[in-house]
Amino acid sequence: MNLNHGKKYDYVVCNGIMTQKLKASNIDMDKFSNLLIKKMWSLCNVGIAFNVMSTHVNHQVENLYYRNSIELLGWCTSELTSKFKIDASYKLWYEYTVYLYR
Repeated sequence: MNLNHGKKYDYVVCNGIMTQKLKASNIDMDKFSNLLIKKMWSLCNVGIAFNVMSTHVNHQVENLYYRNSIELLGWCTSELTSKFKIDASYKLWYEYTVYLYR
C-alpha cells in the first residue's frame, strides 16, 4: 500500500521508532532500520533525521535497539549520501540523532 501517493516532503523525521526492538533480533532490527531509512530518503527533497540508541553506554537493556554510530554512518554514506551530521550533544546521553542531506 502506497500511503504517500507519490508525494515528496522537504524533510522526513523519525523519532523513537529505531530505539525499541522488543523481541526482534539485532539482525532483524538492522534490516528494518535500513529499510526504514531508505524509505525516508526516498520521500525527502532536502533531508531526513532519525534517532538511535548509542552502543557507547555502560548498560544495555534487552528490549532496546542499540546501533554503533560509526557502523551506521558507514552504511548511510555508502548507500545514501556523504552529507551528514550526527548530534549526541543533548541531555539523552544514551542516544544520538543522525541528519542526512541531499
